[in-house]
Formats: sequence, structure tokens, C-alpha cells
Amino acid sequence: MEYIVTFSQELGIKSNRVRARFVRKLEKNIKAGLLASGIEGRVRLEWSRIYVDGPEGVASVLERTFGIGRIGRLLARCPSQIELLRKELLEWQHLVAGKRFRIRVKHFGGQKKFSASQLERELGSLLYPSSAGVDLKNPEVSLQIEWGDEHSHIIDGWHPGPGGLPIGTQGRALCLFSGGYDSPVASWYMYKRGLSLDFLCFNLGGEEHLEEVKRVAKALTDQWGAGSRARFFVDHCRKLRSTFSEYGAERHQQILLKRYFLKRGEELLRQQNLDALVTGEAIGQVSSQTLANLALVDQGVKGLVLRPLLGFDKNEILAKAKAIGTYQSSKQVAEHCGLSNKPPATKAYQGDIAKEEQLIFAHLPLDPLEEVPLSLGHLSLGVGRVPEGASMISVTPEITLDMLVAEIEGEPLKTYVLTCPIGMMAAVMAERLRELGYHALYLKGKPPSAATKHI
Repeated sequence: MEYIVTFSQELGIKSNRVRARFVRKLEKNIKAGLLASGIEGRVRLEWSRIYVDGPEGVASVLERTFGIGRIGRLLARCPSQIELLRKELLEWQHLVAGKRFRIRVKHFGGQKKFSASQLERELGSLLYPSSAGVDLKNPEVSLQIEWGDEHSHIIDGWHPGPGGLPIGTQGRALCLFSGGYDSPVASWYMYKRGLSLDFLCFNLGGEEHLEEVKRVAKALTDQWGAGSRARFFVDHCRKLRSTFSEYGAERHQQILLKRYFLKRGEELLRQQNLDALVTGEAIGQVSSQTLANLALVDQGVKGLVLRPLLGFDKNEILAKAKAIGTYQSSKQVAEHCGLSNKPPATKAYQGDIAKEEQLIFAHLPLDPLEEVPLSLGHLSLGVGRVPEGASMISVTPEITLDMLVAEIEGEPLKTYVLTCPIGMMAAVMAERLRELGYHALYLKGKPPSAATKHI
């Protein structure tokens, strides 16, 4: 089954050089989406469109790939000769059997041997006897004929794509991700604007809560993030509640917490060379999100903060969450960001916030911002003991993937068991080595030091 993909309108107004770059990225994202879905398909790029040939599941991938304007199922391609077009069209007359239909004709190319309306009437008369009649406004079947200078297409209607810009054409941002309804929707809109995304979760609810948040992030990236490998970072916030309670006024705690989130996010921005922070805040949704408080929150950081949901109300956000498939997953995520039972100040004062924040940061031990595997399947890579014949390697936060690959270069068939002193660094590296074709595992628990190779 072959599909024709046209580009979103925004790509059409770019310069030739920029358009070519965006279209190449779109082509790569389609291929990545097919691969991630386990679909074998062939992708062929032309200047004004992309042809994708593969099984029926191709359509669902295309419907979730940003940068696509329209998607059409290509029924037939033939030389632009009226007799051959008639013959091809009759092969598909079963599609309109007993149904209301219409035919639309569009010329592409320089020559117009027939008027579109003339060709529509002529071709429609071929299918009319087997149909339930012509319906130009609300047809059950809509066929599109593209008449070109050399070749013509018969298309089983056009369906809208998600539009926007191809992911990866507008830089990379970090989304402060709670897994609730708002942050996935905010992420979706940033995906639509061509950004690649990483995620930072502030784990205020323990390991079960963290897994719930990861489940939402994975659902979002699997469905909509084709072409961008998302990384998932965690701040475990182990002493946060007690420190905020001791040094922050109750009516200021939610504002102080948001400033803390942005400051830790900005720290990761610098470490990972990212371009912006993304949050799911909307003006006036809660007391801490008044315009005055949002301005006060932003004063705590220097980097760019993007808030794509500023003008949305809650019902609009919930409707979009349902449309993009994150609603049910987000529904399972408990709310853990409420530090105080008292309502926040709707207009806090900068001097008060600055004094309390200084005290909090002076007494709060900051947990390292840890990267953990986003996939929920990484747990299957963990082992309780080292298999016979395997090499055990200890990794630390300073070790990069390139350094690790250089260390084991030349022995891809060997089994490697990674360990790390704390956290999930070994699991992250094991998953990445797997993606490169290495047989890698990670060790749960404390490693036997004598048998471990340190790099």
C-alpha cells in the first residue's frame, strides 16, 4: 500500500535552502517512526511530496509525524492519457458501490489539456452506475485525481496530517515534566513547533510515582516523538519538603517551589547545552500562576522559558490530552507538588521570596540530576549476578558513551555487565549499548570489587 504525503503549509513558505533541509529531516523522521513501530516501509522523496510504501500501519505513523500537511492513499499511477485513466479508475469502482461519492480533479504541471470540471464529470459518469449517487458536500467516498504532464494519480481522498514543523529543526528544549495533564500537552505543542525534547521530573512521590511519570513520557514520545531520542532526568528531591517547610512561608512555598524547578532546570540546560525550558503553566489556572507570580518565578532564572499553554483553559487542555492519547496515563499520576494546605499568595513580593529562597538553598542538600532510562523495558536488562564469561565494567557519571564504546571496541560479541556506585547510570549505558548492537546488561546491587574493571 502506497501513500502520498504533502508538506505542511509552513514548509512551503521557506526559502529553497531551508525547505530542503526541513524536508530531509521530515524524511528521516518518517523512517524513524516506521522503524520504531516495527514497520518495514520504503520512503521516496520528491521536491513537493514524499511517497511511502508499506503495510496498512504506515498511515498511523504518518498521522503522528509533524511536518506533514496531508496524507492520501495512492490507488494507482498511470501515464496521463484519458483512456488509461478511465481503465485504471474502473478497477476501483468497488470502492463506491452503494455509496455516495465525488471526484475532484487537480492539475499539477504546466499543461492543461482538459478543464478540471470537464474531467470530473467524465470520470464520475464511469462510476455513477455502481454508486448511490453523487454527493459533492458530504460524500462517503472522495476520490482525488491528480493530472500531471506525464503521469496521473488516483488517490483515495486526502486526510489531514498533524502539520507543524519536523521535530529536530528548531533546537532542543527541556520540559519540566510532572506527568499530569498539562506538561504532556505542552510537550506536544513544542514537538509540533519542531523542537526535540528532554524531560526533567521532580520526584516528590517515590519510585512508584516516578514510574507513573515515565509511563506518560514514554507514551508521548512513542506516539509523537519520531526522529528525536528523548532523555529523562530526575531530581529525587529527598530533603526538599522538610527544608521548604522550615524556611519558606506557607503562602510562598508553591512560588518558591516553581523557582526551584526552574533553577534546577536551568542547571541542566547549561550541562546539556539545551536551548530553553518548557512548562505546562497557564495564566490564572491556580494561585501560583497569576501573571504577577509567573513574572516573579521567571526572575529566578536567566534562560528562555516557554509556556505554550498560557492562553488555554483546563477544559481545552483536557480535550487535547484525550486527542493525543495521554489523558488516561496522566489520570493515573498522583499530584505531589502541593507543599502547603494554605492557598498561595496571588501576588508575592520579591524581597520576601528572595530572603526565603536564600535560606532554603543554604540548607537544602541538592541531589544530582540523574539520567534514567525512559523505556520501561530497561528493567529486563538488570541481572542479580554476573553471567559466566562476561566482562564487568564500572561506570561513573563522568563516563560518556563514546568513552565506553572506545573501551570495548573490537569485542561486540562479548557480554558486558555494567555497574555504578549509585543510581541508574549503569542501566542507562546498558540500554544505549544495546541500541548500538552490543550485548550489555547491568548489575543490580553492589558489585564484587575484585572482578570489576574501572574506566
